[in-house]
Amino acid sequence: MYSKLIKLVCAIALVAVVLAADPPKPTWPSAFVTGVDEIREHSGEVRTGLWFYDQTQEAERFDVETERLRAIEIFEYKEGKAYMSEYKHHEKPTCKVHELPNHMPVHDFSNYEFAGKESIRGHNAYKWVRNTTNAEFVYWADEITEDPIIFAREIKGEIK
Repeated sequence: MYSKLIKLVCAIALVAVVLAADPPKPTWPSAFVTGVDEIREHSGEVRTGLWFYDQTQEAERFDVETERLRAIEIFEYKEGKAYMSEYKHHEKPTCKVHELPNHMPVHDFSNYEFAGKESIRGHNAYKWVRNTTNAEFVYWADEITEDPIIFAREIKGEIK
């Protein structure tokens, strides 16, 4: 009788350990569209928008908005060009082209730490956080599909 009880207690303890364990670190998706939020601590400016990412096409696009401006940034790594269009309220729109390296940056989550589960934008999500000297990066991924829900970045100090 005691051996059955000990087996039951061990089984319950094993289940508790498994349920308490952090999920595996996410892998960077090859393509996605997700929300982006950025807070600039120094100015208090908040940027929100969408991030379109496609590693196969070697391209990214950011559609961002603040209280003062709207911007579209397109990064074409195969061409080595970045195209930026910005409209500040009550001013003429501006367009700029910049040179880029001819390779898309490779991202990963090796420096991110699991920060728990949260409900965000109608999804049960895993929260992953990475802190650096100048910023905190937060990534929420759907608990089941592991698809990105949103990336957020809080920039500490002044951007020069």
